[in-house]
Amino acid sequence: MNSLLLYKVQKMLGGFLKGLLLAFVITFYMFTNSNAQHITKNDSLRIENLIKGANSSLMKYNYDETIDLAYVSYLESDSLSYSSGIKRSLLLLADAYKAKTAYSSSLNYYLQAEAEIEKQKNVEELVRVNYKTGELFFEWGVPEKALAYFNKVLAVEKGVLSETDKI
Repeated sequence: MNSLLLYKVQKMLGGFLKGLLLAFVITFYMFTNSNAQHITKNDSLRIENLIKGANSSLMKYNYDETIDLAYVSYLESDSLSYSSGIKRSLLLLADAYKAKTAYSSSLNYYLQAEAEIEKQKNVEELVRVNYKTGELFFEWGVPEKALAYFNKVLAVEKGVLSETDKI
């Protein structure tokens, strides 16, 4: 099933039918892709195009379209265990919800992205997501939580600097 086509159909249906269709898609992916499949070039290109579209929508301040595209790319990436797609989709969802001031949803996606990034052991991206989470808490009016995340960023940065100083 082509995700872009699915997205266009969802936009036309709207409301109740959109929710019903989304529930069907989620159920379909859960049952048809319970075992991770090998990702093909076509799969990765389709996911990358969805992510590119979501990024473009985010830059145009079209947050609802960003969320729709990023969610479809997340579903497809997750069904294929495509970790790069999962991580990038989660970050797009978090950024879009943050821009809409839906802080609770944004936090949920940032925390999921953080867990995915920790699996990949990517220190630079971990610093970035912790910084974004700190910004989220600051904007949300929870400065003590923001400070905790900013301190995580500093601790990682200090650790990286300490390691390079040893060389």
